[in-house]
Amino acid sequence: MSRRRKPRAPGPNRAVPIFDRRADGMTAPGAAWRTVDAMLLPRPPRGHVRRPPRPWEGERKELPGVAAILATLDAGLPVVMSGVFPAGLPDLDGHFPSNGKGEPMTVAILNYNAKRDAVRLTPSLGLTWGQLGRAWLPVTALRAIMRDGGRAWAPNPGTK
Repeated sequence: MSRRRKPRAPGPNRAVPIFDRRADGMTAPGAAWRTVDAMLLPRPPRGHVRRPPRPWEGERKELPGVAAILATLDAGLPVVMSGVFPAGLPDLDGHFPSNGKGEPMTVAILNYNAKRDAVRLTPSLGLTWGQLGRAWLPVTALRAIMRDGGRAWAPNPGTK
């Protein structure tokens, strides 16, 4: 009998709470780092929600580009990214429209899916936004965001 291999990175629907930064009165960066904290907390007992009281306060390192972002996600760590993202709501499959418009956003990037060649992100806008609070962003769009001045950071979990 073969044992299932534990994935190195969190799955796209990992049990991380979707925050609504407007309802919680948080800034976009604060909500993104709160999502990071929720991902790095130990798994709670069944039926309990990961809900950290505040955003990540540990050391952060800036990531120089898309390759560093994907390597960080592959290592199982989330990434916080600020930049001009495609404007509009994601479709029912969770993909952003490619309408040539953009809006500044700060999001938590949860994982990378090689089959889709896309990253899974949450902007902390509640469960009614996108695909239950999350969306897929193609890596080509991620490259464009970084090329146009986007910035990304990763937590250093040993420093909290």
